[in-house]
Amino acid sequence: MMGLLGIATTAFLVGLSGAMTPGPLTLVTMTRAARHGMKAGMMVCLGHGITEAVLVVLLGLGAATILTRSWLVAVVSAAGAVALAWMGFSVLNEARRVELVEANGTENGFSRYAAGPVAAGIAATLGNPYWLVWWATVGVSYVVLAERFGAAGLTTFFGGHFMADVITLGVVSWLIARGRSFVAGDWYRRILVVLGLFLVGLAIYFGFSAWHFWQGGLP
Repeated sequence: MMGLLGIATTAFLVGLSGAMTPGPLTLVTMTRAARHGMKAGMMVCLGHGITEAVLVVLLGLGAATILTRSWLVAVVSAAGAVALAWMGFSVLNEARRVELVEANGTENGFSRYAAGPVAAGIAATLGNPYWLVWWATVGVSYVVLAERFGAAGLTTFFGGHFMADVITLGVVSWLIARGRSFVAGDWYRRILVVLGLFLVGLAIYFGFSAWHFWQGGLP
């Protein structure tokens, strides 16, 4: 029988494999880190963690059966398409007028952006239908396993899983934020344009996925 250490270890490794797969959350983290520094990227991760913590509690209360209903996945996918499109066009708009900010200015003014990255992390998470389906299948299996140990089991599982996100997105945020210091203005704008176009492209993909799910299909 798997104990708490086994749950934490496997949750971390499975979470790591998912966190290292590029997706909306990674793109949003990169975008925020490029615009506002590493702390903004980590605030995106915090928003993701808050969302997953709530979901783990809901799954523990028996909400798994509703998560795989095609209409719900379609609604989530459509909402994700809208959110990603808005983020993408916002980045593209900023790329037209952005100027590199001195490191000290970024840190001193960070409080102005504190709420934005957290909300972006929540939106990027909730708007990903494949995240929802993963939790309704693989995730719920872990929750059932962890529930044998009560609250300690669920906390251990979530801790191991979220640590994978913190490490992966932390490295991504650090690399992107550090790279800002060495990138000239024109190149910095080009990076934002690429990230913005990726977000818009992903929004289009999620829009088509929403139609597919609404017709009764599932990933």
